[in-house]
Amino acid sequence: MWIKKFCMLIGLTISSLAFAHANDAQDAYDRGDFVTAVNLLQPLAEKGDAEAQMNLAAMFYHGMGTIADKAEAFKWYLRAAEQGNARAQAVIGTAYYDGDTVAVDKGEAVKWYRRSAVQGNPASQYALGRIYFSGNGVLEDKAAAVKWFRRAADQGESLAQVSLGFLSRDGNFVQADQGEAIKWFTEAAASGEPNAQSALGHIYRFGDGVPVNKTEAFRLYLLAAEQGDANAQSALGSMYGQGDGVVENAISAVTWYRKAAEQGEMVAQTNLANAYYNGDGIPVDKSEALKWYHRAAEQGEFHAQINLTLMYKTGDGVMVDKNEALKWYNRAKEQRSAK
Repeated sequence: MWIKKFCMLIGLTISSLAFAHANDAQDAYDRGDFVTAVNLLQPLAEKGDAEAQMNLAAMFYHGMGTIADKAEAFKWYLRAAEQGNARAQAVIGTAYYDGDTVAVDKGEAVKWYRRSAVQGNPASQYALGRIYFSGNGVLEDKAAAVKWFRRAADQGESLAQVSLGFLSRDGNFVQADQGEAIKWFTEAAASGEPNAQSALGHIYRFGDGVPVNKTEAFRLYLLAAEQGDANAQSALGSMYGQGDGVVENAISAVTWYRKAAEQGEMVAQTNLANAYYNGDGIPVDKSEALKWYHRAAEQGEFHAQINLTLMYKTGDGVMVDKNEALKWYNRAKEQRSAK
């Protein structure tokens, strides 16, 4: 789900001014006595403390100090949201958008996200931006999407920063501005967003708006790749395979190509197939090469389609099959013509 999951329980943060037992509940939570925390939170929530309602909801949602009960959690989140608690409103918006505990209702989701967003909640602002961008729950409105992305990004919402980075880089619905893209990618990358780290790695690797810096590119790719980003994993494979900014290492290249290929990244699938075909960093295995060329070619990877054409035409690692060869040749030709 692209909407960042709103935290159901990051830590108990109860307003201690309204009720005498708030600090006791906090202390109980901090020492891991969740049953006592629930027992102390319950009367506070019943008396209308929105923060207590939020935290009691979280305890029910996660089954901490009580049996997990999402319906009960929703009840308390809703009570807090109806009092104007922006975080609770964000949670209710997500519940309706995802159909978590309640039936999916995009209209209700938008209503609660908007109430939260106008209070300045950055996660809800980002969520609204995504909804307006996709038109999933409202009429599509790219200008409104960008507006909400900016409000969220200005508050440090990293996913909104990533979105603005790509929009600014590509000139989609905003003026193309590589400097602006680099700014947003840099901020999001510093927050640990793998998409931003990967995109920024590409910028430094090829000097797209900044001086070429292969060391920085490698560092950023590695940060993203270790979080599972397939594009970064593929790029690391390429850097190792070509000796581009690092010492050439075919075995490391194969390791990263495989990680990306198994996630469906088609360039990595082609490069892994090449490694099997040529025996680069791995023993020659034409059947494995054929398998990975197929996976990439079916996604439209041109070089994989050409290689399949040649393998089927000549019987290289597979039985000669002129029809299959012609099929892949035509697909590759159609792609090249489309460009």
